[in-house]
Amino acid sequence: HPDAAWQAERMINEAINLASQFPKGPVHVNIPLREPFYPNGEIKFSEDIKTIETLKSSLTPDEEMKTILSKELNRFKKILIVAGQSVANKELTEVLSKLEIPVITDIISNHAFKGSIQNHDLLLSSAKNAEEEALKPELLITFGNSIISKNLKLFLRKSKARAHWHIQEAGAVADTFQSLTKHIQLTPLSFFKEFINGIWYNNKIGTDTAFYKKKWQSLDNSFDEKINNFFKLEASFSEFEIVNKLLNQLPDNSLFHVANSMPVRYANYVGVKNKNVEVIANRGTSGIDGVISTAYGTALATDKLITVLTGDMSFMYDRNAFWNNHLPSNLRIVILNNHGGGIFRMIDGPSSQPEGEEYFVTKQNLTSENTLKDFDIEYSTVKNKQEFEAKLETFFSPSTKSKVIEVMTDGILNTEVWKNFKKFLNS
Repeated sequence: HPDAAWQAERMINEAINLASQFPKGPVHVNIPLREPFYPNGEIKFSEDIKTIETLKSSLTPDEEMKTILSKELNRFKKILIVAGQSVANKELTEVLSKLEIPVITDIISNHAFKGSIQNHDLLLSSAKNAEEEALKPELLITFGNSIISKNLKLFLRKSKARAHWHIQEAGAVADTFQSLTKHIQLTPLSFFKEFINGIWYNNKIGTDTAFYKKKWQSLDNSFDEKINNFFKLEASFSEFEIVNKLLNQLPDNSLFHVANSMPVRYANYVGVKNKNVEVIANRGTSGIDGVISTAYGTALATDKLITVLTGDMSFMYDRNAFWNNHLPSNLRIVILNNHGGGIFRMIDGPSSQPEGEEYFVTKQNLTSENTLKDFDIEYSTVKNKQEFEAKLETFFSPSTKSKVIEVMTDGILNTEVWKNFKKFLNS
């Protein structure tokens, strides 16, 4: 309320001063709004607003921490690093790429590099007992938030690493893999810099550890060619192929926002080929809420092009996001419209239920065309491979409006292609 602006400004500044004294803990701010709620005349805002800059701490491990971790590190030969959802950090990615230790990355970790283990979901879903036993880590080191792969999560829980270190500067840490033994309060960059340069890492990586990394990489590499061959052989027009083509053509230095359910799973299997693209996702509860709203907020906060990949249900659930007066021109949206929640045809449980189509898939016959026309957004619909490739040629070019491509696919066919993909990889 405008008349309360002077009160809010004063109290926010006081809250910022207070919060700066507690950099590692949550601070709750309560701002009272008192009547009158509405202005009686012209409201004048002060242009001399006090700002307080917070400098991020460059924490480094002290000598006591180095001694403790160095002593424990000597106990392990099979060390595995898993990167959860993170903000892109080129320096950290470079440091990780130099380690003689396997590093598992997925599409939302933003730390993939040549040599990181990116096909982990596929290799763990098809690994034989002897291979799975050989891949089990003795020491698990994690950082970041959630991971996408259920197979990886179950593998790490089943493996029961002798020790699990989670690297996180502050805040509560969940024991996701049921093996957590240490919460190391450092930034991942600071920790791994010391890990590669510190005295507690040097000369401790022997032949057993190097063999462990080669085992992971050998299995991971075997799937790269299989995935490429699948798309060469599969002739059907499916949303999986659409995702593969889209991710191969994302512009340099752009952002990619991927929705939950099948979009993020498709994207995780094929990966973003342009490593200079940062990936954003609404993960955590993994629902369909707020995908378009989040993307719009991101587009308004950056000059970079942002491309959104979403399903029809997520899009329709959040189409009120367009109901504002500041529609950005740097937003591109690709909607995979299979007329329902296609993931429920592909996962165990719902796919085998007789009520699946009505209560899980929730079939619908809508398109986004009328919604987008209402908001004067550039809209295209495609129904085959040739049409999509033609639209993609100008999709990323500059425009005065947001652009949307809605891809119409057959949900049953998508399921068949997905099952064929799994069979092909295990053949």
